[in-house]
Amino acid sequence: MTDKILTNLTEFPGVLSGDDWLYMVDRSLNTENADGSGFKIQVKNLGCKVLLQTLTNAAAGEFDFDNIPQIFNRIIIEGTVVNTIVATNGDCWAYLNADTTAANYQRQLSAAFNNAAQATEAATPMIASVVGSSGALANGKAHIRLVIQNYAVASEVKTMTSTFTTPRASRTEIYTGQLGVVSSITDAITRVRIRAVTHATDGLIGTMRLYGEM
Repeated sequence: MTDKILTNLTEFPGVLSGDDWLYMVDRSLNTENADGSGFKIQVKNLGCKVLLQTLTNAAAGEFDFDNIPQIFNRIIIEGTVVNTIVATNGDCWAYLNADTTAANYQRQLSAAFNNAAQATEAATPMIASVVGSSGALANGKAHIRLVIQNYAVASEVKTMTSTFTTPRASRTEIYTGQLGVVSSITDAITRVRIRAVTHATDGLIGTMRLYGEM
């Protein structure tokens, strides 16, 4: 890379990984010249979210995030989805690793729907209520944000925290809430599968993105 300036370099074609190196200039350290000194820094140490994967379902399916890098403190999955199986709304579940047994998860829901509060608990990995493809607000989609702290730590019970907001029959009929899910898994999490509860591997249309964060 001798004698090349930044604007003449080839643009990076992929998605950054947490262990990729970037070039930085420390403006407070002037040992190289008056403008600062150059260093390398890994993406995971930038203290920001790193986009790891984007999944888009043009046809109904599940969102399967596999081979998740084990170098971050937490992973975050965000996106907007529609459930094509149901008319109004259906639950959305998240399975960890190979565990697709609903009874191995326990969730607590605190929510509000159409001006009424809800609080329920059940043995499921529910992370959201997703708007249906018909009988709902035209072009309405559910927004989901899922966080798994310490996902790469072994010998620690894995928990998930999610928030969701979904319009229903009209713009003023809103279902929104927060869920906490406790699993029976203590292994490091390398895979997260987000599915419509009514169908194992289809039903969801939209885009979801996986991020790593330090």
